[in-house]
Amino acid sequence: YFHAYNNKGILLCEFGKYQEAIINFNKSLELQPDLVEAILNKADAFKELKNFDEALKCIDTALKIKNLTPEIWAKKGDILHNIKRYDEAIQAYDQAIKLNKNYAEALCNKGFTLFTIERYEESIGVCNKALEIKKIFPEAWVNIAVSYIGLKKYDLALEYCEKALAVSENFIEALNSKGLCLFNLKKYEQANELFDKILKIRRDFPEAMENKANTLYALKEYDEALIFYEAIENKKDYHKVLNNKGLLLHALGHVKDKKYFNLAKDCYDQAIKIKSDFADAYWNKSLTQLTLGEFTEGWKNYEYRFKLESAKPQFIEIPRLESLKNLTNKRVLIWSEQGLGDSIQFSRYIYKLLDLGAKITFDTSKLLMALMSRQFNCVINERGKGLVKNNFDFQIPLLSLPMLFNTNLNSIPFNSSYLKTSKEKDVEWLNKLKLTKQKLNIAITYAGNPDYLADSERSASLEIF
Repeated sequence: YFHAYNNKGILLCEFGKYQEAIINFNKSLELQPDLVEAILNKADAFKELKNFDEALKCIDTALKIKNLTPEIWAKKGDILHNIKRYDEAIQAYDQAIKLNKNYAEALCNKGFTLFTIERYEESIGVCNKALEIKKIFPEAWVNIAVSYIGLKKYDLALEYCEKALAVSENFIEALNSKGLCLFNLKKYEQANELFDKILKIRRDFPEAMENKANTLYALKEYDEALIFYEAIENKKDYHKVLNNKGLLLHALGHVKDKKYFNLAKDCYDQAIKIKSDFADAYWNKSLTQLTLGEFTEGWKNYEYRFKLESAKPQFIEIPRLESLKNLTNKRVLIWSEQGLGDSIQFSRYIYKLLDLGAKITFDTSKLLMALMSRQFNCVINERGKGLVKNNFDFQIPLLSLPMLFNTNLNSIPFNSSYLKTSKEKDVEWLNKLKLTKQKLNIAITYAGNPDYLADSERSASLEIF
C-alpha cells in the first residue's frame, strides 16, 4: 500500500492540495521509511508551501539513504537557494556536478545562484559550461542575459534574451529580461509594451509588475505607475518597491502637490523599518528632506550617498574633517564628487573655510580649474592628479560641507560676486556671439550630462527653441 499512498500524494500535488499530499506521503513512509521517492515528493510539497526548512529536512533524510544521487544534491541546492543560504547552495550543486559532470541543469542553477550573489562573470562561465552539454537551453541563456544586465552590458544581454525567445517565444523570464534590457537602454515605450505582453500571459507576475511601474515612472505616467507600485507592495522585495514608490511620490510633489513629499518620506521610512541599512532609502529620503528645507536631518541622511552601491569614496586614508575648531593653518583637501553644476554651486563654502584660516586644496574637474582659480585664493588641483596624501591634515567631500556648517535656509553662504570671468574669455565670446548693447542678452543651457539617470527630467531638445 505504500506505493498507493505515494501515488495518491502525487495526484493531490497536481491539484495543489499539498497538505493532504503530505499526509499521504507520511502514510507511505510509515509503511516504507526508506522510500526515497516519497521523501522527495514530500520535500517538493513542502517547497510548494514555501516551508523550506521542512523541505530541507526531507532532502537531508533522503541523502542519508542515497548519498551518491546527484539529483538529490541538486534539489538541496534549490532549497538552500530559496532560503538565501547561497554559499551552501553552491556547495550542493558542486556535489551534484561532481557526481555527474554532465548535469547541465545543476550547472545552470549554480549559475543562477552565482548571479544572485552578483558573481556575474562566474555565472556566465558556469552557464556556458551547461550549454556545452545541452546546446538548446533557454534557462541558461536567460541566466547569462541577467548576468550581463548586472554587468551593464545590455546589448549583449539582449542577444541572449533573443536566443531564448527564438526557442520559446512566451518564456516569461526571457521576456522580462528583454524588457529590463530595453528599459536600461532607455527604450521605454518598447519595454512597456513587453511588460504588457508578459502580464497578459501571467497576470500575477510581481517582477513584470514592478518593471512596468518603473517604466511608467520613466515615461512620467505617474498616476498609472503608482497603481502598479501599490499592487505589488506586499508581493516582492517590499523595501525596494517602497523605495521606488517614494521616488515616484517625490516626483509628484514637484508636478502636482507638495503633500506628496511627505508621502514619499513615509515610504522611505517604511522601507528603512524593513531594512535598517537600506542606503538607497536613506539617500532618497535626504533629497526629499532637503527639498522641504529640513536641512539638519536632510544633510545627515545625504551622507548615505557613500553607502550606495555606486559610491566611490575617495581619500579615505586622510582623516575626515569633522569639526570647524582650530583650523588655522590646517591643510584641508576638499574634493569635488559630483557634476559641474554642483561643484560650482557648493564651492561657495570654500570661502568659509578660508575665513577660518585653513589652507585649502580644492580637487576638482579639469573643466573648472580656470574658473575656480579666479574665485579662490587657494590651490586648485586637477581631479586626482599629483596629490600626496601625507600633505593633508584633513579631507572632506565638497557636498558634505553644508552639514559641517549646520546650514539652514538662513545661513546659506552668499557672495554678491558669485562668478568671476576672464577678460580674455570675455573678448573671445564677444567676438563669437552677436550680442546687442540695446537689450539684455540671456544664455540658456538646455542640456546636461546624458549619462545622468534623470537627465530626461532636466534636459530639453534644441529643436523646441
